[in-house]
Amino acid sequence: DHFVIGGGSGLVSSSSSNEGLCYDFDHVAREFGCHRNGNFMKNKWHDTDRAHTLLQRNETFLEGACNDCHVFMNSQFVLTPQPPRNIRDALGLLFGAKSLRPVSLARDLYRKDVLEAFIRDNAE
Repeated sequence: DHFVIGGGSGLVSSSSSNEGLCYDFDHVAREFGCHRNGNFMKNKWHDTDRAHTLLQRNETFLEGACNDCHVFMNSQFVLTPQPPRNIRDALGLLFGAKSLRPVSLARDLYRKDVLEAFIRDNAE
């Protein structure tokens, strides 16, 4: 794995050298203090539009992954719009009881102190 920083466009490319200098991940970590996020951070996308499911999956993820104390745990608190799963979902979308708008999903997560209570109850 090599990449180049700079060049004519100033972008990162997949070339193996830049004017004779090789920038592999170990070199970049040593020289610049930049590390691949997989080396120090864990994150999981839960792909759900339901606040209860998102919080439950986050709790399970944290319980299973927190034994690795050498990495930063990054909890995902983003609800993802989902296509209708059944006729009830379709009718909810049709009559406005349900929305695919991300702002509507975020409102569900922050309503009634749902997220605040989860963080407070699971803080360690």
